[in-house]
Amino acid sequence: MLTTLWIAVLVFTVPGLVVSWVSGLKVPWAIAASIPATFGIYGLSAWLLGLWEMRFDLHSVVISTLVFAAVALVWRLFFVGGWLVRRRKARIRRQTLADEEPAENAEVSAVEPAESSTNEAAESESETSERRGIWRVIFDYMRDGGILDHRWLLPAAGAITGAWLIIDRAVDLLLSTEHGLGDIVQGWDVHWHASTVRFIDETGIASSTMMGQLRNIETQQDLFYPSAWHAGAWVLSDVGNLTIVEATNLTGIVLSGLLLPLAVALIAWRMINNRGLTAQIGAGFAGLITIASPVLFWVGNYVGAWPYVAAIGASGVVLALFMSTPSVPVRIFAAALAFMGMFQLHPAPSTIVIMVLLLWWLLKLVVVPSRKVKGWKAGIGIRLKDVGILAITGIIGVLFMLPQVISGSEQTEDVLSYSAEEQVTRSESWLVSIFMETRHVDFFGNIDIVPVLVFAAIGGVVALVWRGNLWAPVFYFASVALTANSLKPFEEPWGDWLNIVGGLHYSTGHRLIMPVAMFTFAAAGIGATAVIRLICLGPIKKFATVSGVVSVVMALVVAVPLQTWAKDFVEEGSETTILAPHNDERMVSNNDLAAWDWLIQQPGGADMNIMGDPADGNGWMYAYNGLHP
Repeated sequence: MLTTLWIAVLVFTVPGLVVSWVSGLKVPWAIAASIPATFGIYGLSAWLLGLWEMRFDLHSVVISTLVFAAVALVWRLFFVGGWLVRRRKARIRRQTLADEEPAENAEVSAVEPAESSTNEAAESESETSERRGIWRVIFDYMRDGGILDHRWLLPAAGAITGAWLIIDRAVDLLLSTEHGLGDIVQGWDVHWHASTVRFIDETGIASSTMMGQLRNIETQQDLFYPSAWHAGAWVLSDVGNLTIVEATNLTGIVLSGLLLPLAVALIAWRMINNRGLTAQIGAGFAGLITIASPVLFWVGNYVGAWPYVAAIGASGVVLALFMSTPSVPVRIFAAALAFMGMFQLHPAPSTIVIMVLLLWWLLKLVVVPSRKVKGWKAGIGIRLKDVGILAITGIIGVLFMLPQVISGSEQTEDVLSYSAEEQVTRSESWLVSIFMETRHVDFFGNIDIVPVLVFAAIGGVVALVWRGNLWAPVFYFASVALTANSLKPFEEPWGDWLNIVGGLHYSTGHRLIMPVAMFTFAAAGIGATAVIRLICLGPIKKFATVSGVVSVVMALVVAVPLQTWAKDFVEEGSETTILAPHNDERMVSNNDLAAWDWLIQQPGGADMNIMGDPADGNGWMYAYNGLHP
């Protein structure tokens, strides 16, 4: 099982990691961007291959990845070329200044003995210094934000540990079912996901704009459905030699399990927005405790919204990348690719990225631009450059997605027509949203989320007062309002305005609560870190070195009981959310499986259409072993 999990991790990360690194990201950021970038490659390749009537298979995936890597290399060389030109100009300026030394210095050197040997020694020393300079540049490059930079270790440790806690718990529970990894989920959403993976395997079609060939078998009416998640699940089934059901189940766990802790950690990192110890520890804590949020992985997995939950996780990565592009423009390529990957997992979380970036630009970047400059003209110039870089990055991502968006525009009204109102009062809708007690949280028993909210409040105050971070609390309250509106709509015009965004998330509270949870747990990680730093006298400068060491040690010590608390907090609910969709037989029973095993062996069984009542779950026979219901 461990080998299979590693295969899943590699399938979901390696293509994006390679392309992101080639495009100019340093290793830590390339690792962070790898998953959404990978699904950007899978999704865009699937769409283009569909246009060209070519199969989506392992061979075409490898070729597509190499093409993306080649384009990324051209992008990288463009920036490197600019850097070399600037370096050459600086060298010429230095040489010009050296040639313009005072005449008396030249006269003195002219009467010095052994002139030629002195010049040769000087040239040799210059060449040695140049060689040392090159190695110094390489070392500094790897140390400042690169693989040798220690500042990524604590955030990475928290995100990796948080991911392992989620995946380990979920896989253990799944393996405890009757059929283990291949146990069928008794739900229609997962039925569709597994059927799509089977369709890709059978036809080689993975394009999001060609899903009508599967959904509308009788009429072949066009349908847009984002299919990057399913394309990645198929690659896993092929590389890992897994059945379609096994690959679908594993993708549902591993992909969201990897992305959500990483997203929460990166949001905490951006809320502090420096590379100091508070940001490092806070991001680590935030990723570590993500498992304790009932409404993120656990409820999302239960309702079968697996691509949606993965896209929610990817949104945190995309946000962090976008926010870094004004300072490091070489990241534009990777950020645009990651945005495309998130969109092709599920388009709805694009609203999170757009809302946060607008608030961040308006409330932070306009006030404190990416680079300090002198003079009001330079100030206007750098602000225009910042917004231009953000706009260019977004436009690149949107342009490649535009044909798919246009194709899916007819389905938008169907999505907006969903409603999940509940019988609650106005005050109850606010309280449910703040305490994150939306649908299915009752599976977790009498959990007390108040400590998390207290630390989140501390973290929010720290980020606001110390770092001037207004965009995060504003977005948090907007997300709470969106959730409250889905439970009980506000009066016009507020209700209509909120429905513009909420409707794209099916106007369901258990979906709209997810960004609330991500920002709450990110702020809680910061709050816990602020308390530790205060105890360790972090704000007192003369104790800075000792305080830093003690803070790290204390954080590592606290992390042990903290991860135990996080696991125990959701122990009851996690078991229910994973096992409940497997433990009944309302759609597929062992008798059904036995019948399907028999049918596939009959003459023509794999080719003929098999009649049955869809309400009985007969559609699962297609995902299970390729029968055609």
